[in-house]
Amino acid sequence: MKNHPIKFFSSILCFIIIFQILLLPYQSIEADAARWSSEQIPADGQLGKWVLALGSDLQHLSIAPDGSLYCYATPTGTTDTLFKSIDNGVSWFTTGRVKDVITDITVCPQDSNTIYYATASKVCKSTDAGVTFTALPLNPGGSGTGNVQITSIDIVRTSTGNIVALSTRDTDAGQFGGVYVLDESLSPLTWVDTAIGNYDVLCVAFSPAYANDKTLIAVTSNEVNTVISGKIEGTAWRATISDATIAGVLPISAVVSFPKDYVTTNTYFIGVNTGVNNGDVFRIDRSTLPTSSTALNLNAGLVDSLSSIDINSLCITGNSAGGTIIAGCAASAKTYLSSDAGITWTGNQKPPSGQTQTCVVVGTNILMQQMAFAVTMGIESAFSVSLDGGITWNQTALIDSKISAIVDIAVTSVVSSYPGFFMITFNNSNLKHSIWRRFNATSPWQRIFNGNLPSVTAINNVICSPGNNSRTLYLAGERDGSPAIWQSNDSGQTFVVRSAPCSITSIILADDRTLYVGGFTSGKGMIYYSGDGGVTFPDTAEAGTRSIISLSLSPSFVQDKTIIAGNNNGQVFWSNNRGVSFEQVGQQLPVAAGIGKVSLAFDRDYNVNKTIYAATDAKVTTASKERIFRFVIG
Repeated sequence: MKNHPIKFFSSILCFIIIFQILLLPYQSIEADAARWSSEQIPADGQLGKWVLALGSDLQHLSIAPDGSLYCYATPTGTTDTLFKSIDNGVSWFTTGRVKDVITDITVCPQDSNTIYYATASKVCKSTDAGVTFTALPLNPGGSGTGNVQITSIDIVRTSTGNIVALSTRDTDAGQFGGVYVLDESLSPLTWVDTAIGNYDVLCVAFSPAYANDKTLIAVTSNEVNTVISGKIEGTAWRATISDATIAGVLPISAVVSFPKDYVTTNTYFIGVNTGVNNGDVFRIDRSTLPTSSTALNLNAGLVDSLSSIDINSLCITGNSAGGTIIAGCAASAKTYLSSDAGITWTGNQKPPSGQTQTCVVVGTNILMQQMAFAVTMGIESAFSVSLDGGITWNQTALIDSKISAIVDIAVTSVVSSYPGFFMITFNNSNLKHSIWRRFNATSPWQRIFNGNLPSVTAINNVICSPGNNSRTLYLAGERDGSPAIWQSNDSGQTFVVRSAPCSITSIILADDRTLYVGGFTSGKGMIYYSGDGGVTFPDTAEAGTRSIISLSLSPSFVQDKTIIAGNNNGQVFWSNNRGVSFEQVGQQLPVAAGIGKVSLAFDRDYNVNKTIYAATDAKVTTASKERIFRFVIG
């Protein structure tokens, strides 16, 4: 008898429906299963928006009127060298497909779309905000040949078009560079030698009042002194404006910065880099002949007992008598600040990251007030941002680093008014740590502290205060090879460092100023108590003969004063007298091949059930498989 096709189809359909019904519980279990989801961490390259840029050295930071930032960078992940940011340096991208070695970058003060960059031998121009570039006439003044190189460029916009000025130097003894000007309203485009004389020119700058005073300023060297010269359009150098001379200071680079009241005061500022820390910040009071212009040494490094200091960059906001100056150092990643136009100076509390050639610019509009930006060269160099006018700096992108390992993490209280997530990472190439901060899951990462800062050797622990409205966190590690603790009361923006009583392997906080640290000293596990944020450690307790690697406070610590500690040898210790003394709890937990680090936690109802938990990382053996344990006190 043949199978009826309708019956056969019905049987198959019923089987499918029954199979799906039987499968539903398993699908539901799979859908409801607890899963880990990944958190984005700082990443390298274009996909990572160049937060990390391993191998990069950054120079020639420049800012456009619309706030766009440009800089020269050399990360290993690309052959492009011109980078741009449109979000205050949070993220970057390459632009213009530029692969040149850049010596300077400038943006038209009236037009954010017009950008120029210089190499040792040419100047290139963009009129589309850096998307494409075209070369202006090559080799002005023989640059690119015979050890002649372009040192700086500047631009001014006139009623007829842009005028570009550049400076050159000749590194041969007895040979000199010059200043060359190109008027883009004329055809053909030609670089005109302004005949400055036998000088190497380190920097050239148009007066911000060029429409009225037609003045061009140059910082030069006659291979003996630094000479600051001026030229009015249509006249020769020194025909009207007298020179200012800085005797015995031989520059290799220089910068010029004008205050807002330059038009009425004829006062401006320069920074000089000699390569041997014989430079400084100088105030130039311009005069006309026969009166001599003067250069006043402002001694920016005097706050650090430095009689002179090389300057790589200089910017001023405000007037010549009361403006704020930020000077970036040439031989270090440090900035000096003056809020009284150079009469007195202070050093930054937390410097930019890097080693040399600190290049600083300031915000260009009211939305960017108090914002300053910096780039540096050397180990852990980066783009840094300051929100307090250059006092403290954090890194947001183009960081010459990598994340080889995540060492520790910490989060603020879930009901904190100041939420934050903190992470310590390690770079195994240069053995440096970084501390990162983000305020929520969508905010960008910032590096707020790093192992390349002065005297920092290592950072191994980070912990946040349990207080609901606290901004306090602590770091533990080493300073100059000795144990140290860093405390911050402003979510990691600034830190105070203190000596630690031992090499810290664990740290726990009861509140902003009450902390316990564990370690190992003189053959004993030690636990130290401080009630003043680590300034002093008046109480010390012994706990076994191995290093203390975990500490935990009772949920009712304020009332019951109970602490538990675990070492790296399978032992747990308990104290109910605020850590004055400890006694071992129960038997030794499993240890295999010397591995037996103990992690601890209190039951949330400890005050009722007196239960604690311990886990050990000892390797599992055939005879011993349990690795999570419970103990009821008493």
